Amino acid sequence: MEVEPLARSCFSRATAGCSRSFFAALAASLAVLVLAGTSHASMMLPMTVEELTEDADLVAVGRVVHKESKLSAGGGRIFTVVTIDVSEAWKGATSKQVEIHVPGGTVDGISQVVVGVPQFTVGEDAVVFLKGLAPATAAKPDEAAKPQEPDASVGERAVLSSVQARLVGMAQGKLEVRVDPQGEPLAAPNLSGLELFDPKANQLAPAPLPEPVPLSTLKARVQAADK
Repeated sequence: MEVEPLARSCFSRATAGCSRSFFAALAASLAVLVLAGTSHASMMLPMTVEELTEDADLVAVGRVVHKESKLSAGGGRIFTVVTIDVSEAWKGATSKQVEIHVPGGTVDGISQVVVGVPQFTVGEDAVVFLKGLAPATAAKPDEAAKPQEPDASVGERAVLSSVQARLVGMAQGKLEVRVDPQGEPLAAPNLSGLELFDPKANQLAPAPLPEPVPLSTLKARVQAADK
């Protein structure tokens, strides 16, 4: 896959001088519309569970209850608002629902697809690593939106309450919750359309979490990383 000159110059450096935020912005800028008969992939740095947790304001498990595509304020882009009923917050505090703004969607028969961004289906359960769109502001637990009371251990950290948020790490920031034949819940990654790149090795990198893991194991890793 051809890499844009800006990306190539950064990838070829001997040192890891490019910040993760740079690659997040670069991945968004390199995401392309999928045209008929053509496939592309977005590219960014691989992120471990611990790195996703560190970058996120909120890590939550919930069910997708609604999604709606809209035009941006300028009308040039389409994004989809995904509403999730939160059943459990592993990091941060939130109200019962959170809205995730995902690039791409369909409005009035016009579709815009951003590769490397996960798809959401109404009725599915998922683990999501989220960052607030607006600058995070500290809030006391008693100021959080009802009906869900934040965990007392959250203290003065940012509280996301019925807010607009975005995924951390594009498709890396969503894991589908499935149940195996033995009835154990699993968290399954799906990195379709996303390629991970290791700038130190100057080559594509494997996914840090390539296979489904027990939901309890993922929860333990997130909570350990948040201490």
